[in-house]
Amino acid sequence: VSWYPALTAASVATDRVVGEVYRLREPVRMLAELDRFEVCDLSRPEESEYTRRIAEVGFVDGRGVSAWCYYYLGSIDGMKRIAAGDFAGESV
Repeated sequence: VSWYPALTAASVATDRVVGEVYRLREPVRMLAELDRFEVCDLSRPEESEYTRRIAEVGFVDGRGVSAWCYYYLGSIDGMKRIAAGDFAGESV
């Protein structure tokens, strides 16, 4: 988006996206905290910057897992696409 990346449903469908996966010890409490951080209110998407959905994600070693992912809801018009799918490795 600017100084932070934004995952979109279109990028997941067509591109490789690099990210991190965490196992949550207290998923209900932690997801509530993450929702606040990501400005995600599943009951009011029109007021949210992101939405949260379960997606199948794959690891480098070939294993896969279902994980919660945050998807950007705003317009991506004029934004730079991260071609390699790795925001941290993208040269500025």
